[in-house]
Amino acid sequence: MIKLDARRAAAAVAVSMFVAFPLAAFEMAPAAHADGSPGANLAGENATAVATGVELAPLTPGIVGAGNISQGNLIDASVPYAAASTSTGSSTATASPAYPGSTAAQAGTDIQTFSSQFPSALANALNDPVQAQADYPPQVSVGSSSSYTPPGGSTTGVGTAKADATDSGASASSQASAETISSALSVASGVTSATTELRSSSVTSTAHSEIGTIKLLGGLVTISGLTSDATATSDGSSGQPTTDFKIGSVTVGGQAAYIGPDGIHLGPASQGSLLVPSANAALSALAQAGIEVRTISPQTQYDGAQATATSGALQITFLDQHIPNPQGAVPVSAIGLDVYLGLSQASADASALPPFAPVGGLGSTGGAPAGASTSAAVGSSAPLGGAVPSVGALPSPGQALATGQTAAPTSSATASPSAPQQVTLLGLPVKVAWVVVAILLSIVASGPLLGFANWQLLRGRRT
Repeated sequence: MIKLDARRAAAAVAVSMFVAFPLAAFEMAPAAHADGSPGANLAGENATAVATGVELAPLTPGIVGAGNISQGNLIDASVPYAAASTSTGSSTATASPAYPGSTAAQAGTDIQTFSSQFPSALANALNDPVQAQADYPPQVSVGSSSSYTPPGGSTTGVGTAKADATDSGASASSQASAETISSALSVASGVTSATTELRSSSVTSTAHSEIGTIKLLGGLVTISGLTSDATATSDGSSGQPTTDFKIGSVTVGGQAAYIGPDGIHLGPASQGSLLVPSANAALSALAQAGIEVRTISPQTQYDGAQATATSGALQITFLDQHIPNPQGAVPVSAIGLDVYLGLSQASADASALPPFAPVGGLGSTGGAPAGASTSAAVGSSAPLGGAVPSVGALPSPGQALATGQTAAPTSSATASPSAPQQVTLLGLPVKVAWVVVAILLSIVASGPLLGFANWQLLRGRRT
């Protein structure tokens, strides 16, 4: 009787192992897809967003220019300014209500880089104090979060700024109070923001700019404001750029007007009005003052996994071509200023992780691994206020966008994001692989029990 109970118990335990081990493995197996942590399903990523409210680029024809870095220029300024960048393993953010350009903003740090003996205190004094910077991972001199507020509070001074950087991206925002650029141009308060967001299977950059009422020649020309947005997303296989640019109502000499790539025009509703002559006189006054106003068209481009977007902008050019030049001794033939209002730029690029390779021929996931895109850059220039590295080069406002054309896509990639890559084990879906392994383990574990039952049932009887 005891032998019979032992045989039954051994057989019952063995059968239980065959059933329980696979069921437990199925329930305990990890999810079939990779985790949702930032960049978990990407082999690499790079995204940049830059937003400016009013960007100033001095014009000095005849000598080395200033402002547009694509033309070898060195000086520019933005009021306000926000930039964010994320690359594999790091993020940076810079924001300022009045940004003097990357060269001037980091002058002290740049000097210290080339001369280790340069005093740190002096280097910090030479750097622009009106800005907020953030780095991830945090650096000795730059933390993961910072902000700027004027000494007298947020309602005083030129404006405020805030910057944050984490493992999932960066964000920068700034605002500036009303500014008088010159006696001929005044701009109401401006707001800019730039963000980069790293998800498990995609990276997105977004830039936004918004400014209030713009007045030329004391209100002779009035623009009620403008907004611009640029967004670029990449999931490692396809890129998607989008833009939006809106100009508020425009009046010239009190008459309704509109602005296009070729300048300011009176609107159809103004035709026949008794005030048309005064409006035309206002346009003539602009021309005599050397002021040109036009729009720069938005531009987007995607090539495989890479996407770039530039919102477009309102461009106001001041140019004085009557510079005194006795006996031709001065190389400058004219002097002026290019003003870009509401310029937002974004770019994104990523490469997806390939699926785990099958081992030993135990099934196949199919499909070729997704690799990095070999996309072509939109232009040969960096953003005018570019304080952060860019994915390829964003188009220069003075060049690439002046044509008013949207770049045609250079690949057959669609803009829809792809699903996360499935994780496999030994070429099998994770749960199936765990069940297979559990069955093998149950055979190994139940072997002694089956041997005992076999001896009791067969060999025991023979004896």
